[in-house]
Amino acid sequence: MKKISEEEILKNIDKFSHKYSSQVRFNEVDSMKVVHNVQYFNILEFARIKYLEAIGIDVNRKTFTSENLIFTVHHELDYYFPLYFFDTYDVYSRTVSVKNTSLVFENIILDKDKKVIVRSNTVLVYVDSKDLQPMRVPDDVREKILIFEGENCIFLD
Repeated sequence: MKKISEEEILKNIDKFSHKYSSQVRFNEVDSMKVVHNVQYFNILEFARIKYLEAIGIDVNRKTFTSENLIFTVHHELDYYFPLYFFDTYDVYSRTVSVKNTSLVFENIILDKDKKVIVRSNTVLVYVDSKDLQPMRVPDDVREKILIFEGENCIFLD
C-alpha cells in the first residue's frame, strides 16, 4: 500500500459511508501515554463490526463463529500521528471492493481536529464453517454492501 498524503485522504473522505466515534481508553495507551501501535488493529476491527451492523448484518455471539465466518487475511496500516489517552477520534470505514470470496475494506482514523492518524486496508475472506475453505461472499451481504456503498464499491467477480 502506497502511503497517501493527508491532503489526498481528506479530499476523498466523502467516499466513506460509515463513521464510528470513540475515545482513547487507558488500556490502549503505553508507558509514553500514546495509543500503542497494535491497539489500532483492535480499534479498526471494532469499527468494521459497527460497519457490518450499519449495513444490516445482525451481529451477535454466533455471527463470526458459525453464521458468517470471516477471516482477516491481509492488513496494511500507515501511521501518520499518534493519539493520546482521552483523545476523541472518528473511524471512517468503507468497502472498497467485493471479490468472489473477499471484501476489501479501507479505514481512516481522524482526531477531533480532522488530523489523519491512521489509514488502513484490510482483506477479509468468507470461509465455510465446515471445512474452513474460502467461499463466495453471500448474496445478501453483497446486496447490503451495494445498497450502502452505491458506486463507491467495485464488485469483481
